[in-house]
Amino acid sequence: METEPDLSRWDFATREGDARHKNSEAQTFEAARLAIVVLADIVYRVGRGGLPKDSDTVELRRVALGNVGALAVRASNVAVLLLESGYGIEALAPGRRLLEHQLRAKELYEDETGNAAQRWLAHKKATPMSSLIKANPGAGRLHGVMSRMAHDDRRAIETLYSPPSWVGSPSEKRAINLFPQPMATPLVSFARLLVEAPCEIAVRIAEVNGETITLPATVIVVLQEPTAMRR
Repeated sequence: METEPDLSRWDFATREGDARHKNSEAQTFEAARLAIVVLADIVYRVGRGGLPKDSDTVELRRVALGNVGALAVRASNVAVLLLESGYGIEALAPGRRLLEHQLRAKELYEDETGNAAQRWLAHKKATPMSSLIKANPGAGRLHGVMSRMAHDDRRAIETLYSPPSWVGSPSEKRAINLFPQPMATPLVSFARLLVEAPCEIAVRIAEVNGETITLPATVIVVLQEPTAMRR
């Protein structure tokens, strides 16, 4: 039996635009965009070069951190775009990459011998991400959630139900929602990561290059209120 699809029902682009317009009023998203710009600017100015021969410890760390910063700019922008557009759960995949870039940048910055930077740049025996997560327990739970949502895991379907599972509505009164959705409360801490990680990486890049950066006031306000989704 051949059925003609109802193409008029699925106005994804319109709903995504509506979600972005609504979310543009949230201070957290404004702060995230500004934080990404801060990171992009420092990477553009000092972190884009290749690795010279016979690089010393300082140069190894500068290049490695600049490389991580460039990757973090891309991951941050993708995550923010998806979250703003109503695809919060789908944003967790690039969000996981951003969290990993943040942890890697911390390792490269703190290892003043340059060994970690050299190994990472050479793709040889770099510290496994699992080890970095163990060394940073606070990141473990968030990374675990992101990992589940980044792969073929049936538990992700729970996030598509309307009303959502945490509302406590009977299962027979819930349906799968295919459209973009408003930001759910459990994603607020993730939204803060999109502000925190670019800033932290930017500051580390600046310091190894002998520079300082000034964070925009909006960014500082959001970082001082870790659980708030201000409007």
